[in-house]
Amino acid sequence: LFGIIFSERKWMTRALLAISLLAVILSMGKYSPVYSWLFQYCPLFRYGRYPVKYLLILNFSLSLLAGYGFHRFEELKKANFLREIVKSRRFRVFLGLVVALFVLAIAFSAGLNWYWPHLKGVDGNSLSIHAGGQNLQISQSIILGSLKNLQIQLGGFLLFLGFMLARRVRLGLAQVVGGGLILFDLAISNFWINPLIPNELYDTAPAASYLQTKMNKEGLFRVYSLGEEDSENDLRLLGKSDSIAWTYYYRKLSLCQLLSAKDHIQYSVFDPVDRLETQTSQAINFELKKTKSQEEKLSFVAGLNVGFIASVRELTSPLLKLETMFGINSSEPFRIYRLLNKLPRAFLIDEEGGSQENQQTIRDYLSAGSATASSSTSLNLDGLSGNQTPDRLDQARIVKYTPDMVQLEAASEKRRLLVLLDNFYPGWHATVDEKEVPVICANYIYRAIQFPPGEHKVIFTYKPRSFRFGFWITSMTAMAWAIAGLIQWFAVRRRKIQGRTQGLMQT
Repeated sequence: LFGIIFSERKWMTRALLAISLLAVILSMGKYSPVYSWLFQYCPLFRYGRYPVKYLLILNFSLSLLAGYGFHRFEELKKANFLREIVKSRRFRVFLGLVVALFVLAIAFSAGLNWYWPHLKGVDGNSLSIHAGGQNLQISQSIILGSLKNLQIQLGGFLLFLGFMLARRVRLGLAQVVGGGLILFDLAISNFWINPLIPNELYDTAPAASYLQTKMNKEGLFRVYSLGEEDSENDLRLLGKSDSIAWTYYYRKLSLCQLLSAKDHIQYSVFDPVDRLETQTSQAINFELKKTKSQEEKLSFVAGLNVGFIASVRELTSPLLKLETMFGINSSEPFRIYRLLNKLPRAFLIDEEGGSQENQQTIRDYLSAGSATASSSTSLNLDGLSGNQTPDRLDQARIVKYTPDMVQLEAASEKRRLLVLLDNFYPGWHATVDEKEVPVICANYIYRAIQFPPGEHKVIFTYKPRSFRFGFWITSMTAMAWAIAGLIQWFAVRRRKIQGRTQGLMQT
C-alpha cells in the first residue's frame, strides 16, 4: 500500500494492480463471467485446470508491490524526505486505517469470549452460518487464529514503520528489522498451500495412519478405491460448500490417491493427472475399466498386490473382509476392506510359465499390443494368492524399498523366477550377490529376474541413461557459464588496469 500511494512509477504500480485484479477475477472460476466466457470461447484456457491457481499470479504481483514499497521507504529515508511524507494528508489516512484495524483486531480478540455466547447461531464452540442451503460450522479457534494473525501482521508493520521514521535509527537496522519480521511471519503461518487454513487440515488422515501400521506389520501392499467414481457428486458432504478446503478435507479423509502419496499409501490403479504415467500403467488402467463385474475387478487388482480396498460404499464379496470404518465429512463412513486373495509384492515361481491358452489370455488381458509384449515372459498365476503354501509360491523377503532401489533376500532349492510386482520400465538394473543380471518383463507389466539355486541377495536399482545424459549436459553447461564468467571478469579487470596505466602515463 505504501508503494502504491507514494509511487514514482505509476505505470508499474497500476499495471501490477490491474494484473492483481484480473487474477482475483479469474480465481473466482464459475462465479466470474470473465472466466466462464474465456472457458467457452478460448479452448487453450481450459487447460488451466484449477481457477484457484490464478492466485499465484496475485501473490507474485503483491510481492513485487511489497518489494517496491520497501524500496520507496529506503529512497525517501536516504533523501531525508520520509518525514515530509508523514506530514501529508494521504499518509495520515493511510496510518489511521492501519492503526484502526490493529485496535479492532485486539478488541474483537479480547472480547470474543464474552460476546461469543450472545452471537446468533452459536452452538458450543462453533458458529453456525446458513449459506447455500447448508449450515456451515465455523469453530471459535479458527476465528481466534485469524484475529491473532491479523494482530501480528499489523503490529509488525507498525513496528517496522516506527524504525523507518526514527531519526536516530540507521537504514541498515531498519532493513534488518524488516527482514526479521518477514522471516517471523513465514515461521508462524502455514504457507504450504493456503495460509488461511489451519495446519490440522494437512495432518495424516486416520485411515492413512491405520494402513501405515498394517504395512509396518504385514509388509508392502497396495490399495485400490472401489465404488468411488464421482463420489463427490452423488454423496452428500456434510456442510457441503464450494470451499476448496472443504473438498480437499473430504478427499484427504477418504484417501484420494494423489493426496495420499505423501503418507506413502501406494495405490494400484487410478486415473492420472496430466497423463503422467507409463504406457504399461495406461494399459492396466484401460483393461481394468473393461472388467464388468465386481468380482472380476477384485481378481484383477489382487494380482497387483492390492491388500486393501477403500470405499465410501458398502461392498459385499467373498473376497472381501471388512476391517474398519472411519467417520468423514460425508453421510457415509469410509470403509477399509481386506482383499483375501492378493499376491505378495515379491515371490519365487517356476520358470516354465503357463500353457499356450493361459498365455493368450494374459496377452488379451494386459494389452498384447504394447512395446514390451514381444519380449515378455508369461507366468501362470491362476490360483496363486498371498495365502499360498511355500512349496507352491515362495515369498521373497523385501529388506529395503525406496523409489529407486529395492533390496530383497530369497532362497530356493532350484532355478526359478523372482518376480517383483512393480512396473517394468527401461532403466531398471538388477544384481544377484553384486553380479548384474538382466531384468525380465513378466506378464507385460512386472519386473523379474532368473533366480539361481541357493540363498541370494537381490538388488533392483533405477539408473536410467537419460539421467546420466542430463547430468553431463547440465554439468558441461554450468562449466561453460563459469568459464565465460571468469573470462568476462578478467577482461573487465584488464580494461580497468589499462585505463589506470594510460591515466598515469598522461599525468
